[in-house]
Amino acid sequence: MRVEVLLKPPEKAVFLPFNYQYRITSAIYETIAKSSPEFARKLHDEGFGERRFKFFTFSQILAKRKKLAPEGFWIIGECSLKISSPLYEFLLHLLNGLFKDHKFKIGREEFTVKGAFLRENPEIKPGQTFICLSPIVVSTLKEGYTKPYYIRYTEEPELFSEKIRQNLLRKFATYYGHPPADDRLFFFFDEEYLTRHKGTKLIHYRDQKILGYLAPFTVEGSAELIAFGYDVGFGEKNSMGFGCVEVKNADN
Repeated sequence: MRVEVLLKPPEKAVFLPFNYQYRITSAIYETIAKSSPEFARKLHDEGFGERRFKFFTFSQILAKRKKLAPEGFWIIGECSLKISSPLYEFLLHLLNGLFKDHKFKIGREEFTVKGAFLRENPEIKPGQTFICLSPIVVSTLKEGYTKPYYIRYTEEPELFSEKIRQNLLRKFATYYGHPPADDRLFFFFDEEYLTRHKGTKLIHYRDQKILGYLAPFTVEGSAELIAFGYDVGFGEKNSMGFGCVEVKNADN
């Protein structure tokens, strides 16, 4: 499930830098801590399983009116944010924290929470097409690289798809305590879109430079695994603001 948060900026127009993901991650932990400091600390410091999964993801800032600037953009008027997780406890404390004082602080800017709505997941089937609400990232260890190498879908589409599958299987098994009955997953970006658009986005997250993809995609295979990906995020670094998606329809 996911929470859609409607935010009113403190001024008519508010400036945010392009690389604001860390500020959102911090704001989410701070909001949860208003409801349960213990849960927020455990989620941040320990996570779940050996890989310390956080089991949440979030969209980019969604605003009807934005004005670009060299170092970022101006949000004009109200905006929204979608935060997704399969964890009931996470969603409960997030909502409690949002309604505690109706404030959500992104960096130095303190937004007023105009509303927060719990959204049921849509019906998701194999062959479903999605759009990216935040970039999808997968990486591998590569000879000659001291840091993780972010896989280019246009160069290695099969490896990209398999890394998506393996990552989702690890998260699924950690969350449920067993693998899915069907572990098949085949991931395809819209190649026509990638031909017409750049499709990639480089995010600076504190001291990291992370390459991700923002493009429509289709997933075949296990319906159970695909639906879990919708909740928890596709690819890596979900709690850092990567891998949040929405079902593609006529409205988006």
